Amino acid sequence: MNLNVYHIKFLQMLVRANARFIVIGGQARMLYSEHCPRDLDIWVDISADSQTQILDVLNNWWTIHPLHSSGTLPLNLGPKIQIHIPEWDVHFLDDGGNQVQITADDGIDILTSLHDWNFEAVFQRCARRIEHNMTLFVLNKCDSALSDSLPR
Repeated sequence: MNLNVYHIKFLQMLVRANARFIVIGGQARMLYSEHCPRDLDIWVDISADSQTQILDVLNNWWTIHPLHSSGTLPLNLGPKIQIHIPEWDVHFLDDGGNQVQITADDGIDILTSLHDWNFEAVFQRCARRIEHNMTLFVLNKCDSALSDSLPR
């Protein structure tokens, strides 16, 4: 996977919160092709059991990085919501305290639904991948190819 420090920090927050999500888009395709994305697309579980963890992570992220978004967090995450962070070019401190520029094109897209698919069914079919000491659930090859062929 082609994860930058911004992606890694956000994913670490999700994993620590036991939030359920699936890596989709270019990062998933990268496992099965030569595609090399700059951004990170994730599909988050918005079921009643998982929504609290997702909202807590988003609230924490916006508290730590208030200049990365002009929007406000939805009180309830319903279907067909897409959140993009950062919305513009920003600076971000890595673990060593070094300033790293993150452009909007290097950011993260958080989707609350993917086509008309059932999160739980897709989650059960996911590939598991260890990246930066995290177990990530990644859209499998068949689902990734099918997702690419469907209109958004």
